[in-house]
Amino acid sequence: MIKINKGKIISYLIFVAIATLFWISTVLNKKSSYTKDIWVEVIAPDSLIVLNSSLYQAKVTLEGKGVDLIFENRHNKKNPLKINLPPNSKILSSDDIAKRLSAETSRLNIDIVNIIFPSKALSIDLKTTKKVPVKINCKVNFEKLHGLKSGITSTPDSILITGPKTYLTKITNWSTINKSYSNISKSIVENIKLKSPKRDKLSLSRSEVKLNIPVEEYTEKKMMLPVNVQGIQKENIEVLPSFVEVSFLIGLSKFNKVSSEDFSAHVYIDQDSVNSVSYPVSIVKKPKLVSIQYIRPNYVDTYIKNSQE
Repeated sequence: MIKINKGKIISYLIFVAIATLFWISTVLNKKSSYTKDIWVEVIAPDSLIVLNSSLYQAKVTLEGKGVDLIFENRHNKKNPLKINLPPNSKILSSDDIAKRLSAETSRLNIDIVNIIFPSKALSIDLKTTKKVPVKINCKVNFEKLHGLKSGITSTPDSILITGPKTYLTKITNWSTINKSYSNISKSIVENIKLKSPKRDKLSLSRSEVKLNIPVEEYTEKKMMLPVNVQGIQKENIEVLPSFVEVSFLIGLSKFNKVSSEDFSAHVYIDQDSVNSVSYPVSIVKKPKLVSIQYIRPNYVDTYIKNSQE
């Protein structure tokens, strides 16, 4: 049976550990060079905005002690080297990157040997804020004999958009997402999201608004309306019948508030068709949120009065 000298093994392991530490210390303190890719982000002042990409990649060669180079592992895509936009300049160059990078590496005794970065022309625009109305994109279908009590609204009815001036001049409103409501019989009040900007240089003051769809019950109402002649300029043109019955649906809250003065029924007659037998009647004026059911009769005849009448 072979005897194991534990004391010699422990001494040997200690020697190996010390030698390894010495070797590591020698390597880490030895001056060497290291080439890596870094990400650079251009930071514009609050009054300006960079239209093209603000993230760029550069290849840098650093020189220093190994122990220092180990800790120089920043400036990846999530944590880029931030460079303020050079004053009165629209060019990002390797010199700009070198100045900013040297400020960070100098405390680690790391020298910048080389930077490979083709200069980039930056597209700069003024950053502005514009107030625009909210456009509601909703399709609403009502249960039978129900409809809008008043217009569909949002709260707030406008938002602020911040971004490049050239972008904002073309924006006149901002839409909500598309949404459909079917067979509704009661008012709806809920939040609805605004469409996300397609351009990453735009930002909204809020991501949603409160939608209000006021609903009420509708009922039928009928009125007799005089028929007005439009088009031909002959005073002796008469229509028969001179009144038509109009049936329409209206909300209960407005039932007693509308009269025949809120409506206008017309027939249009031009010189070439004055001898036609009949003409269609059109309702050219009516209150909002009123739905015409029928016009009876929907055609009227014309005749020329005798000048001696």
